[in-house]
Amino acid sequence: MARRIRGSFGHLLVWTGLCLVFHYKISFLITRSVSTSQMAKYYAVRNGRRPGIYSTWDECKQQVDGFKGAVYKKFGDLKEATAFARGAGSSSSMTARPSVSNQLLQTTRPVPNVAMNDLKRNAPSHSTLKDDSYNPTHKRQKASYYAVNYPNGESSIFTTWADCQKAVRGSKGITFKKFDSLDSAKRFTHGSDDKAFSEEQKSTALDHITSRHGQHRVESHKSQDVKYVFMDGSYLPTLKRCGYGVYFGPNDARNLSEPVTRDFDSTDSFVGEVYATRAALSHIMRDIEKFQTGDTSELLPKYVLATDSETVINILTKYAPTWTDKDFEQRSAGLVLKEAYDKFLKVQSFFNLHSKVFDDHRFEIKWVKGHSGIEGNEAADQLAKAGALKSKT
Repeated sequence: MARRIRGSFGHLLVWTGLCLVFHYKISFLITRSVSTSQMAKYYAVRNGRRPGIYSTWDECKQQVDGFKGAVYKKFGDLKEATAFARGAGSSSSMTARPSVSNQLLQTTRPVPNVAMNDLKRNAPSHSTLKDDSYNPTHKRQKASYYAVNYPNGESSIFTTWADCQKAVRGSKGITFKKFDSLDSAKRFTHGSDDKAFSEEQKSTALDHITSRHGQHRVESHKSQDVKYVFMDGSYLPTLKRCGYGVYFGPNDARNLSEPVTRDFDSTDSFVGEVYATRAALSHIMRDIEKFQTGDTSELLPKYVLATDSETVINILTKYAPTWTDKDFEQRSAGLVLKEAYDKFLKVQSFFNLHSKVFDDHRFEIKWVKGHSGIEGNEAADQLAKAGALKSKT
């Protein structure tokens, strides 16, 4: 009898142990399932109205719905989403999903990366390659591009070192460099690469400015501080009005406060930011023109653009170099954005060519934190809001 009791008790202990193991295993699986389902979601838009990282499908859908050639994907990891948006990884697009909530995540920081004709060189580029339009769904094979700048202002891009050698052998005043991407090679030939101009070309530019303005003024240009130009856009949803502001400094006649007079399919503060950027660059280019012709006694500042819009920065420095005219047209205020991009590259190329005049200053656009007490940013914000309240007529 005692043996039977001990046997039954032993079986009971075994079954109890098995039940406990089963219970904890089920609990673990349920917990893991819940935690997995609650993982953060990141919607990466590589090609859309406004490329970037979004935390909801609603926000993502606004950028890709009806946009031809849209490329986007959902990720559970922010680093993977950022890499995808920047052009790495798979380019397969998503299928539509239910909407959730609204919150845009700005994750990228400006990376200077541009290309365009410079102010001093109007000769056409004689490239041996056809223009490679941006196709985000196309995975390009690795290739080499040899960019060559000639003293007369013309340029070429070759795909083999043998062809490049034929072009540069025995010639003086030529600059050339090997690149892994066509975009980088184009930046070099267009002057926006900081090594696009030879020392001889930079010295010639310095001599020209010295002969026009004098040695003393050249030295003054070298020693001056950087001049920040602040830009901002504003949208008043209740009034459905958009404005933009540009701030050069206290009581500066170039300070600007204007309304956006056109209506776009998706007008918001971004449109105001684009208009502000174009306006700021237009003022800077007029200052450069006066400096080159000698029509001013004032120094040309070492300009730097400042904005709290990371989207504008990323477009100008990262995405736009690969866009075609059609890509610009598909975006809100696309033609204005294209004008701003062209002006940005021309100004950057001017400062690259005249680096000996401005003590190696590099023209660029920098991000500043909005509404954080920075005087120039706060002033541009107020100008933008005042511009939005002005009449469109």
